[in-house]
This record gives sequence, C-alpha cells and structure tokens, in this order.
Amino acid sequence: MTGYTRHNLRRKPELQDTTIYSQLHYDEANRITAEIKSYAARAENLYKKIPIEQRDAFYQLVLFPAKASAIITELYDAQAKNHLYAQQARATTNGYANKVRELFAADATLEQEYHQLNGGKWNQFMSQPHIGYSNWNNPPEDTLPVVHIYEPHGAEEMGIAVEGMASAWPGSGTYQLGRFDPFGKQERTLTIFNKGKKSFTATAQSNAPWIILNHTSIQVSFEAELRVSIDWSKLPAGEHTGRIHITGTGWGGADIGVTAVNPGIKTPALKGKGFVEADGFIAIEAEHFQRQNTVALANGTKLRWEKIPHHGRTLSSISVYPITDQHFAKAGDAPYVEYDIFTVSSGEFTVQGVFAPSWPTIPGQGLRYAIAIDNEPLQVVNLTADMSSAAWEETARTDVRASVTTHKVATAGAHRLRIYSLDPGVTLQRIVINTGGLLTSYLGPEESRRY
Repeated sequence: MTGYTRHNLRRKPELQDTTIYSQLHYDEANRITAEIKSYAARAENLYKKIPIEQRDAFYQLVLFPAKASAIITELYDAQAKNHLYAQQARATTNGYANKVRELFAADATLEQEYHQLNGGKWNQFMSQPHIGYSNWNNPPEDTLPVVHIYEPHGAEEMGIAVEGMASAWPGSGTYQLGRFDPFGKQERTLTIFNKGKKSFTATAQSNAPWIILNHTSIQVSFEAELRVSIDWSKLPAGEHTGRIHITGTGWGGADIGVTAVNPGIKTPALKGKGFVEADGFIAIEAEHFQRQNTVALANGTKLRWEKIPHHGRTLSSISVYPITDQHFAKAGDAPYVEYDIFTVSSGEFTVQGVFAPSWPTIPGQGLRYAIAIDNEPLQVVNLTADMSSAAWEETARTDVRASVTTHKVATAGAHRLRIYSLDPGVTLQRIVINTGGLLTSYLGPEESRRY
C-alpha cells in the first residue's frame, strides 16, 4: 500500500500521459513501470495466500488499486514507446500499439471485476473515466490513447538508436553517447534495430583501445543491444574522444561518438568525502545528511530535523520537529542539515530543492529555507512566494514545491552544503545539484554514490 500510494502521489493516474516519465533519460520510464508492476505482482501473490473470507477486503484496499495503477502506468509507457519507435521507424512499433489496446481492455475488465465483487457491493465506485484527460474535467468515457502504425517492408534495413537521443541513425545529425566518467554510469546502450522484416548481421568496431563493446558481431531480427563501457586502466588522465563504427545493411555505416573523462582521482581518495559528482550532477536524498545542529528555544524546546519515513516521491522526507510557531528572522540561527559533496568540476552550479507541497502555517511568514555552499552568504528562498493559481495547479499535479538557487564553486574538490529551515512546515525530500550535465526527467536521477 505504501508503494502504490506513493506512486499515485507522484502523478495521479488521470494526469499521466506519454510525457511524464522519461523514455530517454535515467531509464526513468522503465524503472517506474517495473516498480509499480512489482507491487501489483506482490499483491497478487498475497491475495492467493490469505483466507477466502478476507479476500474481498484485500482486493478492494490493496489488489485492485495496485493492479489498476500498474495498468495505467504500463499503458502510457507502451504508448510513449509506440510514438518514439514510430518516429524512428522501428519494426517493433506495432507491437506497442497492440500492447496499448490490450492494457486499455485490461483496465475495463478490472473495473468490471471490481463492480461485481461481493455481489456488487461496490458497483459503479470506479465508473469515473480516468483515461484520456485533456483538461481538468474528465472525458465522457475512457478513451483509447492514440497509437501510431508503422508497416515494415519485406527487406532488411538497419537503424540505430543512441541512448538518450530521440532521433535515430540514419537520420541526419550527430550521434554521441553520453560522456563517461569513473564515478557515473558505467555502461551505455546502442540499440540496433530493424526497419524491415528480414534479419541481418551488424558488426561493430571501435577506434580506441579503451572502448569496450559487448559484441563485435550481432544478429538482428527485430532489435539487439550493443553495450558500451570503458576500460579505465587504458584511459589516460584527461578527456578523450573515440568512435564506434557500425555496419549492417546498405552502404557505409554509422559512426557513434564516445567521450570519456578520467579526472585522475583514485577511489580510495574519496573515502569520507560524501556524495561525488558524476555524469554532470549530484543527487541526494534528504535523509542522508552527514550532520545537523540542534536549536534550543527560550522555553527549553529543542528543534532539529527529523526523518519522515516513506514520505515524498522517492525515499523519504525530513522536517524540523517538534512543530512550533517559531520562525527565524536570522537564517544562521535556524536548524540546519549539512551534506558533504565532492565535485570534479567548478563553476556556476544550480541546486534544486524538492520540498513537500506545504502551505505556510504562520500568517505573513511564508515557507522559507536558506541554503549555502561552504562559506558563501546564505540565500533565503520563500517556497510560497508565488501563490498564483498557476503555481497551485502545478503543485497539485506534481505533489511537490521545487526551487532552484545558483551558486559559484571556485574549485573542484570537497565542499559542504547546508540547508536551514526558517519556518515550521518546511519539508525537504531531495536535492539535485546540476554541475552542467543534468538531463530532463520527472523525478530526477537516482541518488549519487556516497563515499
């Protein structure tokens, strides 16, 4: 129940569509779909084990919402893949169109099953349309999402999709894998796909000894993955470029760029340095702070940040307890949490704070936090400075309040990030520091590695 309720607070089912979870970055759509499907599978297994007389209640409270949530998420994931693959002219496009239709029918079947449960005790409870919203009001009926049809020809024809890119070779443009570094993602994928019906053999070779390919020859019926990694022992310090040449059908072939940077930092040297920059960002779950202070009020109350388990869109949240009417005019006097970070770059960074969608509890005080990296002046941010209807609508859609501050970091290396709570109700979920490589996604990247 914790899993499916968190999933639906990330984005309500009726507000999901193909654009929410990224198909291109951080494997987000695949991860989120797999997660909610795992909850549904667990609920299904439990349902079979509980006594028969308890199954109706379990079905209503656990099994149905878990399965319904999984169907909706998988449906929009399949629709998004159908649209992307149609754009790329993949032979697998129509399979995802069929999957959308199957899941749409499965949703209707599940709804009918719910209405017939226990002699129709909850008949019509789930009748409100929930698929096909185009504005705030529900459509008159659930509407089959739009799918695209691609008819593959009878011959063989190679296409190549590069991880993180919507366009695919042989379309015009430059094709480049995301930059590798020793602390970030260690494997990236090229998908060699067929535009036709006849299988073919693709060959791949690199022009640099530090580029590792899991295949140099691969048979492609519909599609096959070529996984790329780096042999760091063969890569000198600094930034280097190489390429992968892939041949298959027709003349010529594709050249895919590969860039890797070796900062010359050995892993043992990072011990105790905290969260390390990789792939152009540092992502931190709020509860994983290294240290904090305790603020004693005049009446003896001691304020400090505490964890709220399972609260928020990802892991948990933290907020200051006990809750009082205390607000701090001077930011430096407020309770803070501190995070150790290590950057391999320097310059102007942005820090996104993801907070719960709270409202101010003290009239006229707002909902403020302060933030600083190292000894820079504190920046004070009021999360509820914008009280417009548009801001409220976005908060209701995303279930968070997000803010961004800009910071200048003069040197690479170890740094300290502090966040202060100036008003009661400030509830922090996670922090994402963009050092120049953060990509677009709904929930942001998974948490960075902490040394």
